[in-house]
Amino acid sequence: MYEGLLAVHILCAVLWAGGGVTLHVLGRRAVKAGPEAGVGFAESAGWVGSRIYAPLSLLLLVLGIVLVGEAGYEHSDPWISFAYLAWVIAFLLGAAVYPRVLKRLEGAVSEHGRASPEAGGHVNTFLSLNTIEITLLLLVVIDMAVKPGA
Repeated sequence: MYEGLLAVHILCAVLWAGGGVTLHVLGRRAVKAGPEAGVGFAESAGWVGSRIYAPLSLLLLVLGIVLVGEAGYEHSDPWISFAYLAWVIAFLLGAAVYPRVLKRLEGAVSEHGRASPEAGGHVNTFLSLNTIEITLLLLVVIDMAVKPGA
């Protein structure tokens, strides 16, 4: 049972982190292509985040909690605590911060247009936040692989 749970846990992590990196690269390319492409990217990324990454991240967490017990680790082990903290930060970015940025982007688009500097500023904010999230997720992948102190 442990191996199956671990396989699904790893698959969730790969999809969330790898998909996030791919989205980030596409976002940077979209911004270079022009403000309207950047707005389209942010809208699509918001859709993917709420429908794909949010459920993946919840399944990842639940499986991680189960796996800690199955493997005989402690939730208080520093490498596991770090993963929990990073998960909380990444989840809050996705559940609370990105939606606010996207609402502001929507407002800027309605008021100033898709090609406006105001809309572009919100797209850049979205990508800056995404940089933080991706960095955290990749650090957790390293943390889980190396298990420092285990």
